[in-house]
Amino acid sequence: MCDIIPLNEITVDNEKYGGKSVYLKKLLEFGCIVPDGVVIPSQYYEKYISGLLSEKDIQHLEACIKFYFPGDETLICRSSSNVENTSDYASCGVFSSFICRGSDSLYTCIENVWKSTIDKAAQSYLNLVGIDKSQLKMAVIVQRFIEGPVSAVIHSYDIIEDENRIIIEYTTGDVAEIVDGTVDAQTVYMDYSGNILGGENSGVVFSKKNKTDISTLCLLIENSLGAHVEIEAIITSEAIVFLQCRKII
Repeated sequence: MCDIIPLNEITVDNEKYGGKSVYLKKLLEFGCIVPDGVVIPSQYYEKYISGLLSEKDIQHLEACIKFYFPGDETLICRSSSNVENTSDYASCGVFSSFICRGSDSLYTCIENVWKSTIDKAAQSYLNLVGIDKSQLKMAVIVQRFIEGPVSAVIHSYDIIEDENRIIIEYTTGDVAEIVDGTVDAQTVYMDYSGNILGGENSGVVFSKKNKTDISTLCLLIENSLGAHVEIEAIITSEAIVFLQCRKII
C-alpha cells in the first residue's frame, strides 16, 4: 500500500503532512494552480532521524514516487514541517529544497531535506524561537519542478506601511533568492482592483490577466483564511502558479 499521496488527497494534519502541504491543499481547493505533487508523511523522517529507516523503506518511497512521476522529468523535493506555515510560525527559508534532475538520486534529494533540519542554521533558528527540537516533524513534498519568466513573492497587505495594497516582489531568477535576500528584487504596488500603483519600471510587464488573477486570488485567500498572506509564485503571461502560501505573522 502506498502511503505517499497527492497533495489534493492529504488530510489537514500539520503533524503528519506539515504546514506547507496543508496550505497547498487549501490553495487547490480555492482553484489555484499548484504544480503536481505528492507528500511523504513525517513518519519517514522520524524513522530516518532515529536510524530506523530501512533499505526496504527507501525502495518503497522511490517506487511510490515513480508511480506518480514515471518519466525522467525534473522534480523538486521541498520541506513541509509542523513548524512551517502555521498560525504560530512561518519558518520561511529555514529548511531547504533540492532539485532532482534526470540521473540524480531521488532518495538523496529527499534525505537532504531531512538533513536540513539538523544543520547549523536550522538549529539556531529553532533555539532562537524556542521550538523543542524533539517535537519537530518533517514531511517532504515532491513536485514537478516549474520554471517561468518571473518568480514572485506576493504580499496581500502592506504591513510595513499598514496600507491596503498588494506588494509584488519579483525577479527573473529563483523565488528562493527573494526569500533569502540574495537578489535585489523589483517591487510593484497594486490595489485590490488590479491597478498598478507604482514600481512597474524594470521592463517586466504584468499582463491584464496577471493583475486580475493576483488581486482576485489575494482577496479570496485572505477571506478564506481570515488573515493576510504571503505567496510564492511563478508568473507567466497566462497564469499564476502557486508554490506556497503562508499567513503573515
